[in-house]
Amino acid sequence: MQVNNFFKEKISNMNSIITFMTWYKVCHLRKSIHHNKNAIPHPLCPRQS
Repeated sequence: MQVNNFFKEKISNMNSIITFMTWYKVCHLRKSIHHNKNAIPHPLCPRQS
């Protein structure tokens, strides 16, 4: 029974780490896009086209 609990705990810890890493990368990507004005071109207004 202890082995089973050990594996459940390890899997839970891995899921927490993966969730945190995914969240961190998404937040980092949003910041880099926000701070880099050349990353995504802004759509032209009808008056500019």
